[in-house]
This record gives sequence, C-alpha cells and structure tokens, in this order.
Amino acid sequence: MKETIYTIPINEAFEERCGCPLCRLERKTEEKSLDYIMGAAMMEPDVREETNKKGFCQTHYTAMLAMKNRLSLALTMESRLGTLVSQVKDMAARGTSGWGEDKQVTALARSVQTCFVCERIADVMEHYYRNLLDMWRTEEDFRKLFSEQTGFCMPHYGQLIERAAKAFPKKTASAFIRSLSELQLSALEKELSDVSGFCKSFDYRYRGEPFEKEAVEHAATLLSGLEIPVKE
Repeated sequence: MKETIYTIPINEAFEERCGCPLCRLERKTEEKSLDYIMGAAMMEPDVREETNKKGFCQTHYTAMLAMKNRLSLALTMESRLGTLVSQVKDMAARGTSGWGEDKQVTALARSVQTCFVCERIADVMEHYYRNLLDMWRTEEDFRKLFSEQTGFCMPHYGQLIERAAKAFPKKTASAFIRSLSELQLSALEKELSDVSGFCKSFDYRYRGEPFEKEAVEHAATLLSGLEIPVKE
C-alpha cells in the first residue's frame, strides 16, 4: 500500500509495541486538533462558523484553558456566545403554544451538546480504522507488526472488531478478530493476574510476595483507555 497521511501515523503508532496504538493515534489527533483550533484556524471563516454552531465539550474547554493563547479562545467564545444569545432570545420571545416536536427546540438542544474537537477527532479516527484494516488485509509486514502488539484498550478493541465484522468478508473478518482477540486475551490475563496479586498484597497470608504496585492504574488504562500521568 502506498503510504498516505493516515498510514504513516498508523505504522509509527504500532512500531512502539507498547500499550494501545489507537490511543496514541487518538491523543495525537486531539493534540493536533487543539493546536489547530487555537492557532491560525481561529481566523478562518468556515472554522469559526463551525465552532459557532458546535462549541466545545467540558473536556476540551478544560484543555484549551490550559493552553497559552487565551485570546484565540476568547474570540471563539465571543462568537459562540453571540450565536447562543440570538438563539435563546428567540426561545424567550416565543409564545406558550405549539412546542411539541419543534425543530428549532431540537436543533438548539442538540447544538449545545456537540463539540467541534470531538467531531474532528472522530472523523480522523474513522480514516485510521479504514486504513488500518486495509493494511492488515493487504500487507504481510503490517500483519506481523499487528501481532507484536501488547494489546489494545477495550474501547478500541470493541471498535476494531465491530468495524472488521462490517468491512471484511466473513472469512477475513474471522481471521482478523481471532488474531486481535488472541493478543487481547494475553493482555487481559496479565492485568487480571497483576490486579489479583495487588489485592492479595493486602492479605497478611501473602505478605512478602511480589506484586505490581501500579496494577490498578495499568488495568484502568486497559479497560478504558485512561491516560495515567507519568510519575516523576
């Protein structure tokens, strides 16, 4: 397969052979999206139009507040707040009858539950999923690299088996899901053993036996994709 803007990052993420490669891709996509929205894109009319409509979620407002460019954030907030003032003013001025399945109400309710960054990440990740599956299907080297992974977080494991079942013929889907599930099983069994050992460390009968001190953190990462801050 010819390398593209999607296949190169996929190979780079998988070459680390440690932890969930899709989490790495998702976090890099998130970082790039935040840098993009807090940078020159802030002044692009089409981007401002989208951020006015969609706004941002709590997670990404938190991330943007931690970044240095407060003016960029303030400008998007100014536009977003202006849009919302206009929409809510219309709601406040309307009469008391005929609401029901009102399209204006539905549109406003949905628009305050969306996030420009979340949608951008989801769109990019869809491209990664499609390219990853195609690389596994057509490239022997990538299948070998795939088999050398230490596992995926469970949310991304679920995304992969669901997409493979839809994208591949039954025989190919079966081979992919079996390969993925074998390495995922190894990851789950390791975390189960580590967590069990951690639990036993609180029992006096197992005092002195070695155990993984960060078993709970590692298990949380595997189960949910949670990023645990590195201890210094």
